Amino acid sequence: MIYAWENYPIKVFPFLWEWIAERINSGDFTMPEPAYDECRTNAPDCYKWLKGWKLQRHQTNTKIISHSFAIRALLEIDINGYHSDGVGENDIFIISTAKELTLTLVANEAIQSIPPRNMSRYKIPAVCNMAKVGVKCISFLDLLNTLQPDLTKYIKVSTGEINLEPKGTEESE
Repeated sequence: MIYAWENYPIKVFPFLWEWIAERINSGDFTMPEPAYDECRTNAPDCYKWLKGWKLQRHQTNTKIISHSFAIRALLEIDINGYHSDGVGENDIFIISTAKELTLTLVANEAIQSIPPRNMSRYKIPAVCNMAKVGVKCISFLDLLNTLQPDLTKYIKVSTGEINLEPKGTEESE
C-alpha cells in the first residue's frame, strides 16, 4: 500500500483511490496488522486514510506465528540473522498471514530471477514463490492489470467533484 501511496499520489490519481476505497469497503482489500503498522510508521498520511476507511486488518494468531517459524527455518534465519538485503520480521509475518488466509500478497520488491544462494537475502516475491510457502505474490501494477478497474465511473460529471474522504470518519482503531 505504501508503494501505491507514494507512486500514485491521491491528488494525481484520485479516481484510483476512490476505486481502492470501494475495494476496502467491500472487504476485497485487507491488510495484515504488521503491514498496517508499517504504514503508520512509514507513511502516516496513508495510515490515516486507511484508518478513515476502516480497512480490515488481520491480527497475528498462533497459526500465523507457526507459519512464520516454518518460513524462518526454511530460509535458515535465526531471530537475529536477518540480512539487510532480504525479508525482515514483518515481511515474514505478512507472508505468513497470506499463507494462512490463502490471500494474494501485493508487493513491489524486485523479482529475483536467480535467487541468491544465501536464502536470508530472498525478497518477498522469492519467499512467496518457494514450494513450501506457496503464496501468490503480484505487484501493484499486476493487480491493476488483472482487475482492470474502470476508473471512469468515479468521475462525477455533473459537479466535477471527487470523493476522497471516507464517510463518517471516526477516530477508532
